[in-house]
Amino acid sequence: MLEIPSELWVEIFQHIPRRSLASVNSVSSHFRDISHPLLFKEVNVNADNTKPSTENLSARLFFLSSDETAPLVRHLKISMALLLNWTDPIEISSHLFDPRVQMIVRAIPCFRNLCILTCVFPGTSEVDLSRLGLSALKNLDELTITAGSLFCTEVPHAMKIRAKSASIISFGAHGRLRFLPVLDLSGMRPLRVALLDKESLSTRWLRDDVDLMYNGPHKLSLICGAISFAETHRVLARFPSVRILYIGAEVHHLAHVPTDHLTSPLESFGGPSELLPLVLPATGCSTLRIQPCSGEALLQAVCTAGYTPSVTTLHITLSLTHVYEWTAPHELFAFLPCVTSLQLTIPSRWDTRTPAVLVHTVTPNTFMQALVRIFCAPQALRTL
Repeated sequence: MLEIPSELWVEIFQHIPRRSLASVNSVSSHFRDISHPLLFKEVNVNADNTKPSTENLSARLFFLSSDETAPLVRHLKISMALLLNWTDPIEISSHLFDPRVQMIVRAIPCFRNLCILTCVFPGTSEVDLSRLGLSALKNLDELTITAGSLFCTEVPHAMKIRAKSASIISFGAHGRLRFLPVLDLSGMRPLRVALLDKESLSTRWLRDDVDLMYNGPHKLSLICGAISFAETHRVLARFPSVRILYIGAEVHHLAHVPTDHLTSPLESFGGPSELLPLVLPATGCSTLRIQPCSGEALLQAVCTAGYTPSVTTLHITLSLTHVYEWTAPHELFAFLPCVTSLQLTIPSRWDTRTPAVLVHTVTPNTFMQALVRIFCAPQALRTL
């Protein structure tokens, strides 16, 4: 009888649902040796569930963090988002008031082979990142921390958190927000910062340590309610190694910020068109991904930025109304003469502000004529 190699069983077991994998684990000692590491490769710890008692959670954490099981865990998801329905700001640091939170935080450093860690704390919590024991995790590829606000105390370089990519998500507008000093950014490539409270200032997390430069991240994503020219300037200046920048925010305070002394290796920018007068003169961007706007607004921003031959790829999103009403797209490409690739995204519905007369007068033929007018505007275009 032909014996199936263990490597092939591993490949098969990787596609089996977790519940079935637990049954496979009890078939034989041979199958247990193969399936047991897969059974604990991804682990979810949900403290939001009020049914398990503290004793049951303690027993589960004791088993998962044991010397036998902990090295097998590669992906750990921890959720405490709804725990006790916290309504007042609670500081999660060395003095933890809830035994379940305390047990989970103490268990984290035991998973030394973790590649992916996701922690979701309550939206009103204040989390001290320097006290979570994350510096013990030397193999992190992805780190995601969600909390009300995040801060850190000063730590030596050896105690910094190392990860290849990190996502920091904050719900709090008024809590402490200072986490960069605890992150080792030298080996980090993507960094994502999301401030989900609309009242939160977009670069409040950069205001401490004003003289520091953060080299390391090649890709930076910033999601917030609003951002100004001055704050965007601060981001470019403090992250001199960033080559890909995405900003998801509305723009306020359009006061001009001088860019003569600002140079950035930025290659790709995604965000509001209003920021182009700041970004384009200070960088050699070759790729632009512009948030939804009208053709006229994009033209105005590019005109302010000036003649930009470095841009070769342009991604824009236009509503059906803006496609139809953009009568002179060639004026835009006079300022972007080297665009060879153009991607146009069009939502399938009319803008709610579209006049009813326009909706009824547009026909498939006139709409196609508008598309042809846009795509034929760039003289160097090679890719649609």
